[in-house]
Amino acid sequence: MILFWITAATFLGRIDSQLTAITLTPGTVNLIEREASNYNITSVAVAPPGTVVNCYIKEVGTDVTPPSPIFTGHPFTKAFTTSGFDVSWYFFFDSSSPNKLNFDVYQRYDVTIECADVNNNLRSAQVVVNVIDNNAPVITDAPTANVTVATGDVNKGDLLYTVTASDPDGDPITYSFGVTPPLDIFSINPATNQIRAKVAFVGIGESPVNLSLVVSDGDKSTQLDIILTITNLNVRPNITNLPTESRIPENTAPGTELLTLLYFDPDQTAPFIPTCTVRPTTQLPVFDIIGSRILVSTGSDGKNRLDYEGVKKYEIDCFITDQYLGSLGPDILTVHIEDVNEKPEFAQKIYTCTLQESPALDSTCSLNLNVKDPEGGAVIISIKPTPDSQRFRFTSPAADRLTFSVNYDIDGNAMPSSLTIDIEATDSAGQFGTAQIQVTVTDRNDNSPVITATQIIDLTPASPVGAVGTVQATDADSGLNGEIEYILTAMNPATTSDYIVLLESGEIQYVKKFPDSLLNSAALLTIQARDKGTPPRSTSDIVTVRFLGDTTQPTNQNGNQGGTAASETRFFDEPVNIAIVTVIGILLFVAVLVAFYFCIKKMLLGYCCGPRKPSNVYPTSQDYGHYDVKKKGYYDRYPKGRGDYPDYHRSDSLYSRDIRSPSVIDYNDNRSMEGNV
Repeated sequence: MILFWITAATFLGRIDSQLTAITLTPGTVNLIEREASNYNITSVAVAPPGTVVNCYIKEVGTDVTPPSPIFTGHPFTKAFTTSGFDVSWYFFFDSSSPNKLNFDVYQRYDVTIECADVNNNLRSAQVVVNVIDNNAPVITDAPTANVTVATGDVNKGDLLYTVTASDPDGDPITYSFGVTPPLDIFSINPATNQIRAKVAFVGIGESPVNLSLVVSDGDKSTQLDIILTITNLNVRPNITNLPTESRIPENTAPGTELLTLLYFDPDQTAPFIPTCTVRPTTQLPVFDIIGSRILVSTGSDGKNRLDYEGVKKYEIDCFITDQYLGSLGPDILTVHIEDVNEKPEFAQKIYTCTLQESPALDSTCSLNLNVKDPEGGAVIISIKPTPDSQRFRFTSPAADRLTFSVNYDIDGNAMPSSLTIDIEATDSAGQFGTAQIQVTVTDRNDNSPVITATQIIDLTPASPVGAVGTVQATDADSGLNGEIEYILTAMNPATTSDYIVLLESGEIQYVKKFPDSLLNSAALLTIQARDKGTPPRSTSDIVTVRFLGDTTQPTNQNGNQGGTAASETRFFDEPVNIAIVTVIGILLFVAVLVAFYFCIKKMLLGYCCGPRKPSNVYPTSQDYGHYDVKKKGYYDRYPKGRGDYPDYHRSDSLYSRDIRSPSVIDYNDNRSMEGNV
């Protein structure tokens, strides 16, 4: 901006003016140290008038420092105004400067102002700024005022004292106060300058009370000490048997009294209700305060919550008050906990275990036993011996899994399927804790069904359609393992399946009249009794159904004509007998084949087991010549004719059946073979 005015003055021909002098008006100015707004300290006049110049603060000195161009710790700055093409310079106190006026630091500033024209002609002048000290507020009764009152005469809100204060500089003033000893019993109204009782004085127990009142204008302050003498003081209550200490074992019985608090207060007639704080704090109370009694607390389990391994010392800090004054203390009961060897504890009182009947050490269950020894020592877990519990054992010293120590079988109630085992955890000192294991033993499918009897069922043409028999089996297992279903796995001959069926319940049904072609024959039903266990077990047996004529009319159990299950057991009713006879028959058949082989060999070759030997039965080559029939002499010696050949007679006894009737047997003997071999 100043360059604009210099340029304008050049074009107007005012550049020829030469600066000869500057004058500062005023040359001296007084500023109060609490000046709150901008203040013009001087204006610059140039000679000759109208000369265009640029002015600035060259240097500043104080009453304690010499003038210096580098001194910046002052609150002054420059400004200019224009009128037409005239520029007027002035300098002022900047209230926004961080450098405030402070009489206690600098009492005078010597400000040198320098101006330069366009030809750099320099002229300077000095303005002196005097800092005027701020006056402190005035309190009429300062420095001390004395007031005497009785406790029973002062109620809340009563006037105690009126302060008379002013500020010589007219600055606004504020009031503040402090109380020694620190009692919150006063209030002051800055509008009326009145000090009043904040509470009734009946409970005050200390005197004198010093109210230090401070009146401030924001810079300086004046203090008034009001000495309040209070008579008929309240006596502070006191707990007479604290502090003290107590030592108790960690197994102290719940409800044990540790201390009854005793008090002293001549002004108090009503009983005191103490407030006590236990350190360290716990989630659940360790001690109970009932009236003036301090007791060992009772937990939900009926035991105390003291634990030497957890907390070895408690401090119970108690306090009483008469509604005005409280006990000063320290009123602390220190409780030392002494160690006692405690029995181990299981995390649970009852554990569960499910096993399946099995050989020893086979089936196991995880117990997840959690045992804590209060002293942190090792424990040994064992099973309390009883006749039932001796059938069980832990799989390892860690006692983490339970198993059988014997072959355990619950079939037929041989051993209990549900029982409770007592276990113990014993520490090195012999203390032990107990818990129980509820054991459930489930059934294993380890028994096959047993068919109780093999049946023979007789049917005649007169037998009614319906149930003719039942296959029955038993299974020693329980549940699904003991439930039995019956399955027809084979029927021989298969065509009889049109007349006989087996239900899943084991009932044999005669569903259709059999034809005459089945008369005097039999059907073999291979029936499997299978349980419903996993995996299932089964047993098979054979039921014989005989198709008879009407010679004998069987009756069923209801008296109706029908099939009858023979009650007698015959030799071939047992499968093992059938197997034995079958094996013997196979061996005999093999023996017959071997004998037949050697007989044929003997007949054709003349020997069976070695080189050929002369035979007394068959003719030799000398008798017959060679076997080559074309050779001369063979037929000459034995001419044609039956009577000319040696006779060989064979008498056999043959057993045969007439194919028309399998039951008819013919006995024919003395069949002969003659002449031909």
